[in-house]
Amino acid sequence: MAKKKGMRADKRFEYKGRISTDIHGKPQYKSFYSTIGKRDAKAKWEAYMDNQRASELYGTPDIQSIRGFRSWALEWLEVYKRPQVSTASYQNTYLPEVLRLCEFFGEARLTAIRPLDVQKYFNSKRDMSESRLKKQRFLLNAIFESAIDNDLCYKNPAKNVKYTSTQVPAERRALSDEQIDRYKAIAAGSRDDALFMLLTGIRRGEMLGLMWTDYDTQKRELRIQRSVGLEGYKVTINPPKWDSYRTLPLDQEACEVLNRQPRKSLYIFPSVKNEVRNPNTFSHTYRNWAGKTLPEDLRVSPHELRHTYGTKLRRDGVDIYTIQKLLGHKSIDVTTEIYVHAETDALRKSVERARNQSDEFLTKNISPESV
Repeated sequence: MAKKKGMRADKRFEYKGRISTDIHGKPQYKSFYSTIGKRDAKAKWEAYMDNQRASELYGTPDIQSIRGFRSWALEWLEVYKRPQVSTASYQNTYLPEVLRLCEFFGEARLTAIRPLDVQKYFNSKRDMSESRLKKQRFLLNAIFESAIDNDLCYKNPAKNVKYTSTQVPAERRALSDEQIDRYKAIAAGSRDDALFMLLTGIRRGEMLGLMWTDYDTQKRELRIQRSVGLEGYKVTINPPKWDSYRTLPLDQEACEVLNRQPRKSLYIFPSVKNEVRNPNTFSHTYRNWAGKTLPEDLRVSPHELRHTYGTKLRRDGVDIYTIQKLLGHKSIDVTTEIYVHAETDALRKSVERARNQSDEFLTKNISPESV
C-alpha cells in the first residue's frame, strides 16, 4: 500500500492547531493526530477548541486553560474593586497600575503564568518606587486569589515573589520646633487653612470639607466627617480616606484659628464664593503664597504640614497608636513605617529623661558621707 501524502512515518496524520498564547503573546500550538487524514486531525483540533469555549461558558475545570490575564484582570477590577473605591482612586491609582501589569502579562493564560514570570516582572521594575512595587504585588495577589476562588486557576504565582526598589525614596520634610514657631507666626491670619493643617494633621481634602456643624465649641472637638476630592474637573464630597471618621481634640491655638473664621458659608474654609473649595485651587494658591511669603527653609507642602504634626507628636513622646488615631491611618503599620525614624529619637529622649531624673534623685537623697 502506497504511503498517502502528508502521512507520518507512524502512519498518522498531524494537524498543529493554535490553542493559546504564552506569557509574551507568542502563539502556542498543539498537535492533533488521525489515522484517517489531515482533515480529520483538524476536526479534532476544532472539537478541542469547542470544548474549551464550552468550558468557559459552563465553568468546567478546563476553563482556566483558556482564560487570559488581561481579560480577567480588567473584569476583576470592574467587579471587585471599582465599587469599593472612589472614582478618583479608581482612575488615578488602580486602573493605571492594572493596565501596566496587563502590558507585561498580556492575554497569557492564567495557568501559564509561573512564579518565575512574576519574579521576572518585578526584577525588570527595580527602578520603580518601593510603594508602587508593593501596590502592584498587592494587585497581582488579589487578581490571582480571586481567579482561584472562581475556578480559573489553582495556584497564585504572585504569592511568594520578592521585589527590590533601587529608587531613593523622596524624603518627607518635617519642620523642627523652632521652624514650627516661625511658620505659625507667618501663617496666622494670612493662611489660617494651612496653619490649621499644621495644628491638627488633617488631610487637605478633610480640611476643605470641614463644616461648622463639625465643630463643637463647648467640648473643643472637631469631627472629621467628609473629604473633598475631584472627579475630572468636578468637585466631589466623599467619605474620609479609608473611612477614617474620627473626632479630634483641639488645643487652644487650633480653636483660636477656627473662632476667627467668618461664618458666611456652610464650610469653615470655603472658596471666595463661599462654596466648597476646589483642592487644586487650594494647592495652587498655597504654592504661590509659600513661594512669596515663606523663607526657603519653611516651604513645605500641605502634606508635609501633616507629616510635621505627626513627627512632632513623636518628638513629644506620644505613642504610635494615638498618632494613628489622630491622623486617621488605615493601620498601625502605616504609622510605624512613616514615623519609625522618630521612634529612635523618642526612645533616646525617654532614656535621657529617666537618667536625668535618676541622677537628680541620687543628688538630693544620697550625701557624700553615706558613700
